[in-house]
Amino acid sequence: MNDNGPVRNDETLYRAVRVNVKSGECIYKGGRYTVRSKAFLTTNQRPSVDRAELSENDPALFLSRSGLDRKSGVVSFVASSIRGIQLDDHTVDVKPAPCPHNPAHAQIVMEPDRCVSESKRARVFRSLRKALAKLATKIIAENDWTLEPQK
Repeated sequence: MNDNGPVRNDETLYRAVRVNVKSGECIYKGGRYTVRSKAFLTTNQRPSVDRAELSENDPALFLSRSGLDRKSGVVSFVASSIRGIQLDDHTVDVKPAPCPHNPAHAQIVMEPDRCVSESKRARVFRSLRKALAKLATKIIAENDWTLEPQK
């Protein structure tokens, strides 16, 4: 597989989620994990994921490349589920974004890249983050973590 090749719909994508009170990304209550939209907050409005095949299908390798410790959990998405998210006037895609220290890096993007206004773009990005958090929560509830966070 080419690290610059398109992300296939059936590809598995890893996303790290910090599970602690301080981060606010994910909470554990009543025996259930709930991922919050804060887990997908980025300044460039392009949440990062890693292509599992290019991470040797090893979520621990993914975490180490991300510079995170095992207190973060790893959830696995299928690219088609991310692309299936419906947003106001935008489509959602996953694009390769390899970098020298991480050839598996990819980003979740909203298209078009530009909006009529920054406030509308921010509103649409909030919707994307909420949808990703809801999807991550569902995946964890139904399939568990790909790599469970250490407590």
